[in-house]
Amino acid sequence: MGIFDRFRRVVKSNLNDMISKAENPEKMLNQLIMDMNEQLIESKKSVASAIADEKKLEHEGADPVQSSIALPQEQPSRLAPPVRRRRRSRRDRRRRAGSCRP
Repeated sequence: MGIFDRFRRVVKSNLNDMISKAENPEKMLNQLIMDMNEQLIESKKSVASAIADEKKLEHEGADPVQSSIALPQEQPSRLAPPVRRRRRSRRDRRRRAGSCRP
C-alpha cells in the first residue's frame, strides 16, 4: 500500500501547485473590491428605499414604528391573581354625584 499512498501524495501536490500558480493575489483582491462595491451600491439603494417608505408613512400621518411592527396584545396571565378594584365608600359616591353632606 505504500506505493499508492506515495502516488496519491504526488498527485495531490501537483494539483495544489497548479492551483497556486493559477491564483493571482492581485486579481483576487481586485475582484473582491469590485464585489464589495456592488454590495455597497445595493445596500445604499435599500437604505434609501427604507427612508423613503418612512417619510411616506410620516407624510400620511401614520406612526412608522407602529405601522411596520404589529406587536401582539399582552394577554393576562392565568397564574396572576385578578386585579381587584377598591369599592368606593358611600361618601365618595355622594361627592362624585354632587350631593355631599359635611
